[in-house]
Amino acid sequence: MDGKCTFANPACLKLLGFESDADVLGNHMHDLVHHTRPNGEPYPVQECQIYQAIQQQEGTHVSDEVMFCSDGTSFPAEYWSYPVEHDGKLVGCVVTFVDITERLKKDEELRQIEKMAALGKLSAGLAHELNNPAAAASRASSQLLDSLGDLQEATVELTRVGIDIQLWGSLIEWDRILQNRSTEMTNFSALGLSDHEDTLLAWLDAHGVEDGWDFSATLAAAGINTEDLEKISVTVPKDTLGEAIGWLAKSFTAQDLAGAILLSASSISKLVNAAKSFSFMDQDVMQNVDVHRGIKGTITIMGNRLKHGVDVIRDYDQELPRIMVPGSELNQVWMNLLDNSIDALGDGGTITISTRQDEGNIVVEIADNGSGIPDDIQSLIFDPFFTTKGVGEGTGLGLDVVRRIITVGCQGDVGFRSNTDHRVLGQTADLMQSQPPKPYDSSKCV
Repeated sequence: MDGKCTFANPACLKLLGFESDADVLGNHMHDLVHHTRPNGEPYPVQECQIYQAIQQQEGTHVSDEVMFCSDGTSFPAEYWSYPVEHDGKLVGCVVTFVDITERLKKDEELRQIEKMAALGKLSAGLAHELNNPAAAASRASSQLLDSLGDLQEATVELTRVGIDIQLWGSLIEWDRILQNRSTEMTNFSALGLSDHEDTLLAWLDAHGVEDGWDFSATLAAAGINTEDLEKISVTVPKDTLGEAIGWLAKSFTAQDLAGAILLSASSISKLVNAAKSFSFMDQDVMQNVDVHRGIKGTITIMGNRLKHGVDVIRDYDQELPRIMVPGSELNQVWMNLLDNSIDALGDGGTITISTRQDEGNIVVEIADNGSGIPDDIQSLIFDPFFTTKGVGEGTGLGLDVVRRIITVGCQGDVGFRSNTDHRVLGQTADLMQSQPPKPYDSSKCV
């Protein structure tokens, strides 16, 4: 009852490196082999969970501490402690422990396998997302070269017909005004835009502008109306109206293509920054993390998967504090959970991401309206290698990795609730901010 050893079997002595039980009998076992935490801090005996079996008369199980050998070295250990009674009287506890070094190595190998699988998904998604703006920029660049040549020809033509400096100034001002207008969203439908184009073409034909059909589509897309053309015609000699409008149209085209390149470059930059933020490149393992930013970056990277009929609803607590956690691993949690939700939705549906605070903890909930998890497999979903996906489609390690990252890396809880009748699935990550791990409370898992 005072913590001293009364019995040690040969396996215990071998693991701890003692030659005989005489080396341990009568010694205080916590002071002898369990005096320090895994992080090197002293482990007060009054906080030792082994003694919970005596103090609370109930068994304990711990899988993330260390035991020390006779030579001062240590090994990671999993242990169980149970109260022992004799003639109805509590006389002490029995402790069973195992060296889990090899198991941890295998666990790390499994985590690396899942990380590589996640990296493959990330790379494929990122390549797909980068390809679209890169291809758009390439097309726009090629077209811009041709457009600049056309604009140069139009400029030479205006000079040839004798346009003066004052008229050049007027055209440049109109170019600026109409360019600013073209950046605003037009309310035309596809049919409305076609009708507007016909209206502009009729005006151009009525005013003797040759090849008006070549300009009308560009002018319509820029949001120019017949009132604008009337004002321009007042300031431009009639015999140069066609060349002036042609020059404006070609200027619009060139600037529109330049804008497309800028937008594509911005999209590429956004994706690269999201990838860098996702991985916390060149940063320490632990970071002061903004949970919302991590989720946003993950959604950006997974954009190609979320485009196919999947709506994402965000219900965030804007007062959510930052937390010290392994940032890149936490982002892997969001990716794995979102990936599962997308798979559950099939041809489309809704994913709802909500965040809130609960008694000093941060709670993140990811829910989808997919088919749910059948009752007969709900107890298995966090087990390593268990998967409902086809051969080659999943490693079965995604949720196991999620559980390990949340419970070990973030000192929190993770769980789920599934309603197969109402097509609701919730996956909850309860991230502890500064408190020690606590027992899993299924009532908080929604």
